[in-house]
Amino acid sequence: MLQRSDVRRNPAGDAYWQDGPPALDLERYIGIIRRRWKLVAFASLISLLFGYAYLVTAVPIYSASTRLLIDTPETQTSQEVSGVSEGFFESGEIDSQVELIRSEAISAQVVDSLDLLNNRFFWSRQRSPGEVVVGWLRSGSGFVATQVENGLDATFSLFGGSADEGGTDQLSSLLATASDNERRREEAIKTLADGLSVARVDRTYVVAIAYRSPYPNLAAEIANGFANAYIDDQLESKYNATRRASEWLLTRTEELRTQAASAEQAVEAFRQANGLVAASGSLISEQQLAEINGRLIAARADVALQRARFERLSEIVDSNDAGAAVAETLSQTITSDLRARYLEASKRFAEISALLGANHAQAVRQRNEMFQLQRLMFEELKRVTEVAGNELQVALNQVSVLEDELETLVGTSNQANETQIQLGELERNATSLRALYTSFLERYQESLQTQSFPISDARIITPAEAPSFPSSPNRIITLTMALFLGAAAGGALSMLLELRDRVFRSGEQIRTGLGLEFIGILPVVSANRATRSSVKRARAGKGKPAGWARKLPLPGATVEPLDDRDPLTAAGEVDELEHDPTPLEVRDMVMNYAAANPLSGFSETLRSAKVAADLTISGASVKTIGIASVLPNEGKTTVSKNLASLTAAQGAKVLLIDADLRNPGLTRSAVGRTVENGLAEVILDGANWRRVIRSEEETGLAILPTNPNRRVPHTSDLLTSPGMRRLLADVQAEYDYVFLDLPPIGPVVDVRAMAPLLDGVVFVVEWGKTDRNLVENALSSDAQLYDKIIGVILNKADKEKLKLYENYQSGGYYYNRYKKYYTS
Repeated sequence: MLQRSDVRRNPAGDAYWQDGPPALDLERYIGIIRRRWKLVAFASLISLLFGYAYLVTAVPIYSASTRLLIDTPETQTSQEVSGVSEGFFESGEIDSQVELIRSEAISAQVVDSLDLLNNRFFWSRQRSPGEVVVGWLRSGSGFVATQVENGLDATFSLFGGSADEGGTDQLSSLLATASDNERRREEAIKTLADGLSVARVDRTYVVAIAYRSPYPNLAAEIANGFANAYIDDQLESKYNATRRASEWLLTRTEELRTQAASAEQAVEAFRQANGLVAASGSLISEQQLAEINGRLIAARADVALQRARFERLSEIVDSNDAGAAVAETLSQTITSDLRARYLEASKRFAEISALLGANHAQAVRQRNEMFQLQRLMFEELKRVTEVAGNELQVALNQVSVLEDELETLVGTSNQANETQIQLGELERNATSLRALYTSFLERYQESLQTQSFPISDARIITPAEAPSFPSSPNRIITLTMALFLGAAAGGALSMLLELRDRVFRSGEQIRTGLGLEFIGILPVVSANRATRSSVKRARAGKGKPAGWARKLPLPGATVEPLDDRDPLTAAGEVDELEHDPTPLEVRDMVMNYAAANPLSGFSETLRSAKVAADLTISGASVKTIGIASVLPNEGKTTVSKNLASLTAAQGAKVLLIDADLRNPGLTRSAVGRTVENGLAEVILDGANWRRVIRSEEETGLAILPTNPNRRVPHTSDLLTSPGMRRLLADVQAEYDYVFLDLPPIGPVVDVRAMAPLLDGVVFVVEWGKTDRNLVENALSSDAQLYDKIIGVILNKADKEKLKLYENYQSGGYYYNRYKKYYTS
């Protein structure tokens, strides 16, 4: 892709386009749908027709549904045996019941209970035309396979068969009949599975069973058959489980009764053999041992208390802490007087020290008295410490005595304890066996009651009835899906077409694809419109009125030489016209549309081109500007003529040179008569260019034509010759603007050769026609020409289609707001 580094040619700035447009452009996708809505509508219509055809030919299917409520089980035989009770079904258990209903076992019960093997409605299927075609194809392939198989069997019989096998024909026939019945049964089960639908209803204990069939009564019958088969299967399974559990419980109960009786007899025999006498439920030795152990524990606690008190008193005595000594003597009755006197002396000492000072005689006397009282308290505390030590020794002696007694009892009762352990084991075994026997006996009696009265965990809450309307095909859903798929296909095809649309339709594509300045868009203008403009100007005294004509693209196709076979013919009338326009008059209206409509949007775009040239070529006193395109017939000649006429009409001295020597369309369209001398004669033959120039009366535009009858073999050499340089130097001395109608750059190299002689180039691209890659490749091959381009004009735009390519970033999006500034 081409990139442009010149900031003045990209008003948005290089940074804006550095990362490219956003990846998700909703406005672009909406525009694609707007532009391709007919394709989307057509695809949707075709899809709807297919959907309607399917609805007409499809076989109606009826769906009958029944609902089962799976009750919360209070008891189940297997859970009762294990001692585990369950209050509610979990989600996984409900799903297990759903799978059970779908199982082949339930389907087999339905086949047998409803005798579906002999039900002709069950085996007869209505088929749609599509299914019939598929069936034909399958039957054809099956016929071929059968023929091959028969050929192989014949070959086997020919080479390895035996003629003595007739005695087994009857047995083979019976086996074949049994195999055929089994095959039909399997096929019936498979058919039921295909039409069956089982699902849990939300988060409830309700299960919906639905069956689909072309016959409504059969659908309801099979749906109810599945519900009844499931209930019967539940009853049968519970009965069999209860019966098996009862038989097992009976055997186990007899075994436990025998074992419990044997264990109790063993306990009594052991007591008598070992002479184990018990009082109040325990042995006498055990009672004595417990009593001594309790006394020992109390004695050890007293020892700990006495030792702590003795150690604390010893620490106070050793530390000579008066405060601690006072605290420890609080509990002593003897030292209460000393403590009171000490406190009183301490109080008087504090008062005297505060009044007279610590060294006063009275203060010294009180201090000595305090020291004397403290000494007496410490002596008393030492006496208390000695008493505490004696009490600690007594407690230790008592513990020693109790430990000796306990050791004696332990040694005496060791043998009794071993015997007691064996007795306890026997008693626990007997108790356990007796409890098991009682429990199993109760469960056995309960199982007998359950076996005689089985209860199902499921019941039908809504039986199935024959539906009145088919469930499929659903007309609304089918048509909606068809419409959606058609719109999606149309949208996808529209996107594909947009991706393949490699032409220029907006200024954004010019800026991002070419890196050039976008000047504006010139729409297709009808010749009728130009004719009316000519009439208005004639009424205002500005020119001669034209007649009427058909639509002609403006600015557009190059106009060929006029003759009697010119295709411009009348297609309608305009009121108040004096005469029919001649082809030459129509050409004049086309080539002078901008000058005739200076306030139109068409003229405003050309005026933007002039302003862009003035800003870009600001340093030159005379601006030499070329108008070029990639391909012929893109409208460059009409653009150059209207741009030059509009510039001249604004008061500037303008010269327009027809530099397309091989196809001088400007001369044919603007001059409109035979030219004897032109650009080639001026350069090659030295003709006076002032005499060759033709002037436009209304605007004052000067045109230097080219003789269409003279063939120049090397046009590029002529346009870059010294004679051409002298001509440009001469005309630049007399004119403000020199416009050159250049040939297209695709077929010839004239523009590339002449680029150094130009101050700038206005590039014309046909809207919606010229391929982007072609333009990019043509401009990328010549950097000098690329740098000369002032901007790009999109020409021949269809106004109706152009609206579909506008977005909020483009000026055309806001046309309704500023269209009052334009007058055509």
